[in-house]
Amino acid sequence: MKEAARNPKRKIECKMSFLWYPELARIRDECLKYKYAKFGKSRLRAKIIEKIDENKLDLIISRELFDRDYTQYQ
Repeated sequence: MKEAARNPKRKIECKMSFLWYPELARIRDECLKYKYAKFGKSRLRAKIIEKIDENKLDLIISRELFDRDYTQYQ
């Protein structure tokens, strides 16, 4: 049986596109020194990708997607 490994073809930008703005804001508040409060979703995604290590960001995005609360959007 093959051991689990990261997909070498994955792109962090594609994974970031699944996040909603409140989830991006939580990542921003948790990890960035400056808060970039007036940034739109696309600029905020670009800034997060620029400032946070890709491996750490991959884990943070996975956590946010796993903890997503769908009940507030029904």
